[in-house]
Amino acid sequence: MSDLKSTLTVLVLLDAQTGASPRKVLFEPGSPRTVLVIFDDAPPQLHDLTKCQLQGNKESGYVVELNAKSLRSTFFRSTAGAAVYHPCASQLALSFVEDCCIYRIDLGRDQLLEPIYCQFANADEWPVSLAYGDEGQLLAVGGSKGTILVFRISADGESELELSASVSGAAQELTFSVVTGELLVATDFNCLFSIGLADEAEPVSLGALIDDQQQINNMCLKTITCDSSTGLIAYAGVGNQLFVSNPLRHKGVRPSLRSMNRISSLQFVPDSNTLVVLGDGGIELIEFTLDDFRLPVFQPKTMRFQPALEAVGCHHFGDFLFILSVLPE
Repeated sequence: MSDLKSTLTVLVLLDAQTGASPRKVLFEPGSPRTVLVIFDDAPPQLHDLTKCQLQGNKESGYVVELNAKSLRSTFFRSTAGAAVYHPCASQLALSFVEDCCIYRIDLGRDQLLEPIYCQFANADEWPVSLAYGDEGQLLAVGGSKGTILVFRISADGESELELSASVSGAAQELTFSVVTGELLVATDFNCLFSIGLADEAEPVSLGALIDDQQQINNMCLKTITCDSSTGLIAYAGVGNQLFVSNPLRHKGVRPSLRSMNRISSLQFVPDSNTLVVLGDGGIELIEFTLDDFRLPVFQPKTMRFQPALEAVGCHHFGDFLFILSVLPE
């Protein structure tokens, strides 16, 4: 388990220059070389962190600025619908509003790969969520009206549709379980679904089964993630509660965070039994252990970060916590 006291902050300041509001921030996995900022009403921006000058020191923290010098030249011309980084390669997949294609970019060679066309059940549907599974060999696409498509991507980049299903409501968030291989879908109808990848698999509605055996079926979910080390699934949204479950035990726990009223992002730190929570109360790092049933036992003491500027995204790697905030105009 990592020592939270050794965490070093890197404040990433974005000079958006457009006046647009960031909706989502994605850092490249691992030691991040790039960061993608998705806006509500402007094209996304892809910044190269290797072109930024790191300022500060270990005692006071570090600062980098994203500006015109770090902005990579891209083909982005419209508002992004969804995006996801490849877990094992320097690649980015993203979609755009009212566009049924998934565009894939090789970031290392700055090359556009073969796009994936999504044939949705509704003519006015487009991708709103993306997730990689099976070390990048699977790409799941969630539609704005509940269509779920899973593509298998070959070593040469060719894609083939492996599964098509549908759920009620827009598929807001997706993640693959590293334990069961199932695809978990959070919808804007506040429901959680599990979809197996077998032929003609039907979505199964899930609730959060917590430690007092009470089933919770209606959850205002905004984020969902899976821990590659322990297999735990964490999900949250409106309110100050997290739901963390073991898919093999069909049980979970429900810790509360006093500083939060809305949780927008969750990240398990690989191999460290640490959960990073981003919400309206700032950023909170929570350590946990596993009991005999492989369920998390959260430590009472956490570490909070409340930057002077509102945090709109974060990423933990090693001893570093990257916090992205927007510079005021």
